[in-house]
This record gives sequence, structure tokens and C-alpha cells, in this order.
Amino acid sequence: MIRPPRLLGRQPRTDLARDSNQRVVEVLILWGLACVGLLSLVAAGLGVAAANVDARHQSEEFRSLTSALEESNASLNDRQRILLSYQNSRFEDDGEGMLSLLLIDEAGRIALSNRPSWLGRPLEPSLLPPAAARNPRLRQIADCLARRAPDRRACFVASKDVYLPWSETLTLASPFRIYDRRLGLQPRDYLLVVSFDPGAYTARLTVQLGLAVLASSLAVAALVALLGHQLNRGLLPNLRQFAETDGLTGLMNRSAFMDLAVQLLAQGQRQGLPYVLSVIDIDHFKAINDGYGHVCGDEVLQKLARVLEGSLRDDDLVTRLGGEEFAVLLQCTTARGETLMERLRTQVEVSRLSFEGRPLRITVSLGAASTEQLGYNLDYLYSAADTALFRAKREGRNRVRWASARREPVTREGWSPGETWRQTFQGGRPDRGPGPAGKPVPGEGRGAVPSPITAPEPPRPQP
Repeated sequence: MIRPPRLLGRQPRTDLARDSNQRVVEVLILWGLACVGLLSLVAAGLGVAAANVDARHQSEEFRSLTSALEESNASLNDRQRILLSYQNSRFEDDGEGMLSLLLIDEAGRIALSNRPSWLGRPLEPSLLPPAAARNPRLRQIADCLARRAPDRRACFVASKDVYLPWSETLTLASPFRIYDRRLGLQPRDYLLVVSFDPGAYTARLTVQLGLAVLASSLAVAALVALLGHQLNRGLLPNLRQFAETDGLTGLMNRSAFMDLAVQLLAQGQRQGLPYVLSVIDIDHFKAINDGYGHVCGDEVLQKLARVLEGSLRDDDLVTRLGGEEFAVLLQCTTARGETLMERLRTQVEVSRLSFEGRPLRITVSLGAASTEQLGYNLDYLYSAADTALFRAKREGRNRVRWASARREPVTREGWSPGETWRQTFQGGRPDRGPGPAGKPVPGEGRGAVPSPITAPEPPRPQP
């Protein structure tokens, strides 16, 4: 496939290339954002789960500590001092992570607490400060102890709040029993109530989530960049080439040619660069297909494509428009274009082609139009070049004709190559009159004549 010329210092892109690149970028960005969002949700979920596990673990630690202190022979002041010392060491990095710690005995009194002023006092709703009174779990325990004065142990029930980022309280109640050696191993029941500050966990979770989002964004950005690089270097160019290339000849297809031609003509109009558009048609191509088969016709198209590529510059655009019709767009003046078109016609005429060992000569007719006379509108140039091509066909083929500044009407009266060849190989009754290129070919009802420099006469059907 001929390389597209450079447009303003960069490689021009077809609409398909631009659309595919834009769509790939959009998909990769959306995919990256979705991955970051999903990873952030996973990180948030793991952070919430870790906070709940941490709160339960701390509650178990304090239960073990208070149980050991109550079983020991230490005085109340020593037990209180040990409890406060452990709390300060445990929450040294967490600030105000724990709001309150209450160890309630069977009498409903506070045996140990991180608030020394509460020691020995019964846990009643009136004891709770406003902030603690808004804690539903702590309020429920205080109300239960106040209502069940005779048997407060019925209030010693395990309960655990679940931390969520929007939680206002986080309280865990853990009942346990010890056997007091001082009372002859008499069992004693206690209820440990620990209230944590959800804001401390939320602040920690926010930091962790921010780091997770940053890390996931960097990782996903690197992955998206790598994936985009691989797509742009591997898959997408192959897909675009497949979509923009004619499958038979390997030239760019009509759609890609028109996209690039519009860009080049727009550049030429801005910079004052002349262009020449030429439409090329193989002479008597239907006779080749009908006489030698479509396999031979396909080989002719492929070999002509190679001849066109070898005869043009790397910066010229060449395409197969469809069927046996090709087109080229050259950046040159009209005078230079006349030389190039004639050289191209001659190159095709003298090229040595063969099919299954039999020599095959082909010629082409060319219609050309220049921006110097007709302007830079692609549709107008193509229409004018197509009209000039028809004139070349009508005047005998194997020649170049140029479109004039005034558009000529397309007249298809009289002899038409398509109609003549259709009738010739349909087995109908074509006109037996002489064709424009020579005398009629002898045969049963075969009135059309191939050009003497085109394909050999097709084999006659056996009687």
C-alpha cells in the first residue's frame, strides 16, 4: 500500500483512523476510571472490615486486661493506674481512639474505667454526659441496669456495633466471669463496655483510601498507557489497514482515498499547492473476464496495481475505486501532470503481463483534472475527471484526456463500450457494424472488436 504523504509535518489520518483512535482513547479512559473506582471500593471495603476487626481485637485485649486485674491482689488505685497506662500506650498513635471504657460489676457499679471520677458509681442514665447519652448502645445498658435492680446480670449481654464510615457511635459490650481467689473462687460476673470514636477510624480510612486511589490511579494509568501503546502499534494499525485496504490489489480503498484526498486538497488550497486527480480505467476489461475467466481478471487488477505503484512517487495517492477503475492524486502542476499521466499510460502499455504462460497486453484510458483550472472541490474534480475518462473511451481508448475549465455534458449516445461488450458476450444480437478500434472479429454474432493492443481475442465457443 502506498504511504500517505505528510500533511503539515504530520501523517494524515483517515476518518476511520481518527474515529478509531478517539474511540480507543475514550474506552481506555472509561475503563481506567472504572478500574480506579472498583479498586477504591474494594479498598474502602477492606478498610471498613479492618476497622471492625481492629475494634473487636482491642475490645478482647481490654477484656483480658481487666479480667487479669480483677483476679489479681492489686489495689484499686494500682489497677486503675495500670489500665490508664495501657490505654495511653495502646492509643498513643491513634489520639482519641477510645472514648470510654467501663467495667461493670454484678451490683451495676463501675469497677474500672478510663474516667477515674466514675469509679464506684452505678451506671445510670443520669451519670452519662450529653455526648455519651447520645450513644444508643451505652444508653440501653444504663437503662437496663436501672430497671433490673434485683438481678443486673440479665443486662450482661454481648453486643457489638458495626463500624461504617457514617457511623456516629461504635460500642462493644463483652460479658465475662472470673473466680475470685480472695472469696474462695467464688464466681463473679462483669460486663466490659468499650466505646470507640468512629471519627478516628474514618480519618484513618480516608488516608488509606486516598493512598489506595493514588496507587491504583498510577497503576491503572500505567496499564492503560501500555495497553494503548500496544493497541496503537499492533492491533489498531492492522485493523485500520484491513479496513482501509482493497483486499484484492493491496491499494487503499475508495473510502480511505477520499478521506485523505479531502485533507490534501484542503492543504493545497491553503498553501497554493496544485494537485492533479486522474481516474484510470482498464480497456476491454470485461472481455478479459469473459474470455479468460475472473481469475485472470483478478491477476490483471493486481499486476496493474503493482505497475501503478512502481510508476508513481511515494507521496502520490493511488486507489482502486472499484471494478476495473483506479484513481491517483498527484501533487504537481498541470504541465507536470500531463507528462506523468502519459508516462503512466505508456508504462502500462509496454508492461509484460501473462496468464498461464500466455502473454497478455492491457491498456488503460485516463481522465485527468487539475486544481489549477477546476479548483479544490473533490467532488467536482472527480466528476470532471470521470467525464474526461469517458471522452478518452469514446475517442478510441488507450489515451489521456484532460477536463477543461468548463464542464462538458456527458453524452452516451451511439456506441458505448459497456453496452457493446455486454451484448457481445451475452449471446444476443449485437450490432455487426465495425467498432471504433478496427474491423469486426469473425465469429458467430460477435460484432464487437477488442483493441489490437489489448487482450487477445477470446476463444470462440465450439459449435
